[in-house]
Amino acid sequence: MFEQELEDMTATVFFEHKDVSVLDQAGVAVFQYGSRKLDYAEAAALVEKMKHCMPGVPKRLLPRYRACMNSIRFAFGPEFCDRH
Repeated sequence: MFEQELEDMTATVFFEHKDVSVLDQAGVAVFQYGSRKLDYAEAAALVEKMKHCMPGVPKRLLPRYRACMNSIRFAFGPEFCDRH
């Protein structure tokens, strides 16, 4: 239908209390819970930082951590997922 360049996209991602806690514990980012509007550059940097920090995440928190990362990736669609 309407095509938009991936680099020009923005998406709103909802972070729950548990998501915010996991990201803070992993040292990735400090967010407030709730909706957060991310542009492509912010999302790409956040996903790359999450991938880099993943080995240090405790095993019991990995499912929540991956779910949080995937929610960011899926908000931008399949092309973003292929790139990141």
